[in-house]
Amino acid sequence: MRRLASLAAITTLALATLSGCFLLPQAPEPRPESSEAEQVDAGDGFAEIGDCWDTNYTDMAEWSSWEGDGPVDCDEVHHAYTYYAGELVADVDVAWEDGGISAELSAAISEQCAPSLDDLGIPDTAGRVGGYFFVAPEDDWNDGDHRIRCDIAVSALDSDWRDPDLEQLPADLDDLVSDIDENPRTYEVCVIGDGYGPYDSTEAY
Repeated sequence: MRRLASLAAITTLALATLSGCFLLPQAPEPRPESSEAEQVDAGDGFAEIGDCWDTNYTDMAEWSSWEGDGPVDCDEVHHAYTYYAGELVADVDVAWEDGGISAELSAAISEQCAPSLDDLGIPDTAGRVGGYFFVAPEDDWNDGDHRIRCDIAVSALDSDWRDPDLEQLPADLDDLVSDIDENPRTYEVCVIGDGYGPYDSTEAY
């Protein structure tokens, strides 16, 4: 699984160790001004900031390079947003290992995407919101194509947190962020039973 560690890391750790509900009370803070990020032309099949994707958790979590169809119109059904796309800035000694992204590359991508993720204003307590990333295919990467794409998606309530369904998202990313601000507990994670149960509704709080 290649989720970005900068979002909901504390909540994810709690899922593996605790029974019952776990939340860290945190008042929503004003959203900071978004920083400008380099965009990548989606005309060649990669991505642009603001692209929407009709996808599922398995593909988002397991693919190193995007293997699906192109982005869809954000007014159509979709389950992920691209919040950052650009060229990797860091120099990485080993980018691929055994056909997958190396830990060094994963860390570099997470670090580069983190400021744009922070700019969205989503609190760390929003444990159902996950960050994911994709890179150019291995052969293209080795030929110098070092583009990266970072997305967010929301795991559905009442689904297994290890392999959740993904929520259908609104057309505008700002509407999702506003809903998280207005209903923070809806996006927090409640675990049932032995710490490996499904997401529960907020009624458990």
